[in-house]
Amino acid sequence: MQVNIEVCYSVSFENSPQWMIKAEDVKTVDNFVFVKVRPYDPQFCKFLAHGFLELPKRCRPSLAQCPGWKALLKCRNDKALDQTANPDQEASLFGSDQKQTTKKLVRNAAQLQELRDNPEVMEFTVPGVEGSPDLNVSTIKPARPCDDLYLPPDGDSIQHVVLFLRDVGVDLDNLLSKRQYGGMDMGGVWRNGGASIVKKPDANSEESEGEGEPKVKRKLQRLNRKVVAALQDESPESNGSPEGQQGQPSEAQPIADA
Repeated sequence: MQVNIEVCYSVSFENSPQWMIKAEDVKTVDNFVFVKVRPYDPQFCKFLAHGFLELPKRCRPSLAQCPGWKALLKCRNDKALDQTANPDQEASLFGSDQKQTTKKLVRNAAQLQELRDNPEVMEFTVPGVEGSPDLNVSTIKPARPCDDLYLPPDGDSIQHVVLFLRDVGVDLDNLLSKRQYGGMDMGGVWRNGGASIVKKPDANSEESEGEGEPKVKRKLQRLNRKVVAALQDESPESNGSPEGQQGQPSEAQPIADA
């Protein structure tokens, strides 16, 4: 009998909704434990917005379009690029460093796969907010800028990241940028992509009265050439009927007795 033991995490603050972290989102690299932060995780979004924004009861929030989330990924990606590019630094005769030359990082598929198979731990700086100092947060070095973000499950790092996201930009329109169903508390009304509101037209409304009867489209049937030829042979013109009787049914003739 095989026994599997999984470790899960539950994060909350000030009676906020719990952010439940599944075992599949927990990763250990070099004896450091990290948890995956998904921008479209409803539990993480509600945990982040507690006491800051009022979300509808039924919604599908996402941080992907929020300026705060984009700024956080930029801090991580810039640090990962600086560590990999290794810009040249040459000291001048006066002891000052010259300006760093910016290089564009280029990797092949084998290097990307090697980095994913053997992940590395790195630190990136998250700027402080409301007078607090900057904080170096540990994470897993990304292979691509769009890779998932990992954070250590400690209170200081999570609190600092949450405050940074709120300060840079987390608003209701960007959180509800995905299509929302049943969150407007009104029948036939929902949020479309881009935070726009869509309303289903009522069949009994005044706007629909002037449209008239709905048009019925006839389905056209494609006929075979043989069928078309047979119909042309059976037409009144081929039987020598006069032009005035074209298209009129012919009267039935009685059959004479033998």
